[in-house]
Amino acid sequence: MNANNFIWLIILILLASCGSKNNDSNKSEAQVSTDSLTKDHSDSTNPAIEEPHSFESNFSVHDLFKTQNSDVVNAIAQEDFESAIKKIKHYWYDNESLLSETQKANFKYMHIYAMAGLVSQKKKSHSDLEKVLETYKDEFIITQHLEITQGNKMPFNQIQVEQEKQDTIKITCANNDGFNIHCFVNVGLVEKFDLTKHVRKRAYLCGRLVEYKLSNKDVYSWISNLELSDGFIKILEDEFEKE
Repeated sequence: MNANNFIWLIILILLASCGSKNNDSNKSEAQVSTDSLTKDHSDSTNPAIEEPHSFESNFSVHDLFKTQNSDVVNAIAQEDFESAIKKIKHYWYDNESLLSETQKANFKYMHIYAMAGLVSQKKKSHSDLEKVLETYKDEFIITQHLEITQGNKMPFNQIQVEQEKQDTIKITCANNDGFNIHCFVNVGLVEKFDLTKHVRKRAYLCGRLVEYKLSNKDVYSWISNLELSDGFIKILEDEFEKE
């Protein structure tokens, strides 16, 4: 083999070696990229179940008065349920990283409440609401703040002191006229709570959605019955003083 042929042979070996390294590098980068997407997808579809004490320790009443949540509350107060749902989706998808767990849990409840409102108005079906409820199954939700009352025979949108058990709170959430019941909510508390000490104060009810029932498709006087476990109650005035 002459000198020129030997030099060309060395060059070909070096080129082949470089090509092999580049291919390995590309394969490695592709694998990392694929693994990341798989992990992200897995995390989004199978979120870790929040422990009750962990979720309660992260509760922040101030978060519930931030612009995003207040905007949705105002739409619901006006019974503009379509607008409320649009706002929830806007804030959730555009600013999810900026939302606290408290805000998200409150959005989930308001989404259920607003969708039930649309069902009662015959603008959405029971099946549409069921899809929303299935999405939030086993996740924590936080109601709007409600007044704690006593001796009221029609305690819609209130937390009535007269409860059968101290470890369970039942409320009835209806439209502004009290004519259509969007949600019966039954909250199983982790610890007993004496409501009589907090009459005329306002409170949030929180818990994990574990079961639900819907009215028959031709019934619109009431729409849904929600069962929450791992529940707790937060007195609005007390929480503001803490923070």
